[in-house]
Amino acid sequence: MKTRLELTASSLAALLMSTAFVGVASAQEPPPPQVWAPPPGLAPPPQAPDHARFRGGVAAEAGALVVPGVVTVGVAGVQGQIGAQVNNLVGVYAVPTFDIVFGRVGGVNLAFAVMVDFTLDDTFTVGVGPDVGAFAAIGGGSDTVSGAGGALYGGRLHFSWNPVLSREGSSGRRRALAIGADLRVLTGGAAFATVSNSSAGTSTTAAANNFVLAPYLTIGYQSF
Repeated sequence: MKTRLELTASSLAALLMSTAFVGVASAQEPPPPQVWAPPPGLAPPPQAPDHARFRGGVAAEAGALVVPGVVTVGVAGVQGQIGAQVNNLVGVYAVPTFDIVFGRVGGVNLAFAVMVDFTLDDTFTVGVGPDVGAFAAIGGGSDTVSGAGGALYGGRLHFSWNPVLSREGSSGRRRALAIGADLRVLTGGAAFATVSNSSAGTSTTAAANNFVLAPYLTIGYQSF
């Protein structure tokens, strides 16, 4: 009988010790991390897809054709954009241009560029690409006739700011009011000539240069 009581007391003591050990171990375990989930109304909007898409746009432009030491004329017209927006950063597109030439002579200016540009934070765009063009203009008075023209090629730099922009959530397409500046740096040849009639006879003056600068300001709409 005594042996049975001793065994029972030993078993009870072992049970109490194991229960206490388990309680201490459980108290030392850190609580599981709490994950906070925002209410449905405060959940962040889904990210718009960033993929290749069509790019297009149109802008009014005004600037000048500067042939150093020969002639400077004003230009005003319209330029387009048609191409592809590779992703939110990079775009590749063509820029056809039609301008009216005015000043000492009047005529037309045609240009075509292929641009690669980079849009930073949906706000600022910087681009560069090859550029070709040609212009022709005439003018004069009662006893003079003047003419200017050139066939040109070179490069174009493009800078743009998007003060107003909206985004299509499902497609990722952006639509913006774009205010920009272009600088065309060209070579190839441009000339200006004047023929004058007077009592002394007819005289002709001419000058040419193979270097032309054409700065422009632009404002328009683009979808990219």
